[in-house]
Amino acid sequence: SRTSFTNTQEYYSLVEPFTMAGAATASSCHGAGTFPLVVHFSTRLASPSVDRYEECDGELKLELSLLGPQRLAIRSTAGAALSVNIGPADCADIFMELYSDDDEGFPTPTSCSWQSMTTKGDVLTASFDVSSGYPGLRSGRNHAFVVMAELLDGEETATPVLGLSTLCGKVAIESAALE
Repeated sequence: SRTSFTNTQEYYSLVEPFTMAGAATASSCHGAGTFPLVVHFSTRLASPSVDRYEECDGELKLELSLLGPQRLAIRSTAGAALSVNIGPADCADIFMELYSDDDEGFPTPTSCSWQSMTTKGDVLTASFDVSSGYPGLRSGRNHAFVVMAELLDGEETATPVLGLSTLCGKVAIESAALE
């Protein structure tokens, strides 16, 4: 199911994250080589007592995980392999487009990082330094971003190949498997 919870974040928090509010999906048209991968997701509406996005006073993170067996590779906007030495200015080399139905638009990441071959697979992280007054993701909004991807050799599987999570520091807010 596109809204099923993936238990890939237990080590971040003792509290399991909520499942993403709306269907989190990834779509593309691809042939040989690299292709645009569009990821759509909705953040959960705040409950009357708790708004985990608004209450985050540290570093708000959006993580895209390539789950094993790895069938996709995320590439730079030019189609090149990503480096683990990605700096804040390199976010523009990863995200082709950012979209949100928020009146302020999709917040600009203050930094991006790439970790290759973690226990979860490769992980792309966009960080929003909300503690310094920069905008971050907000509850009850629809978002999308576009990255370049490459289909790797491997067998078709019925299991999700991508996972998407939001975190406040190391505490998971919500997550979803993408199909």
